Amino acid sequence: MSHRSSGPDLTRVAPRSPWARLGNFTVAARVLDKCRAEIAGTNGEYHFNCPVDRLFFGFAGINAIEFRQFVSTGADDAEVARWLNERAQAGGTKRALWNGLALIHPGFVLMRLDDWMHARRARG
Repeated sequence: MSHRSSGPDLTRVAPRSPWARLGNFTVAARVLDKCRAEIAGTNGEYHFNCPVDRLFFGFAGINAIEFRQFVSTGADDAEVARWLNERAQAGGTKRALWNGLALIHPGFVLMRLDDWMHARRARG
């Protein structure tokens, strides 16, 4: 591991956009931010392994507990992306479908709005 990666303070900032990719998966960067924040105790009102996270894990064929265990080692984004790519059951076509659906899914649009409101509240 190159260095310990600490979690973002989600009491002050929102996790990355659901459209941000990690390991060529949309949602994965957001899941990682929430996981790191939960490990650090700075997740605020965000929750790792929520229903959306479970959709991602189920689609990718990734075990959430194993993911959290790996993230807790302090792996940086590149290391987590490699870990995802090594373990994901979803191939290129399935990933493309997932990524395309994520761009148009109304729930992801609502997450962006919620993140914006969260950031506004955190600023006071």
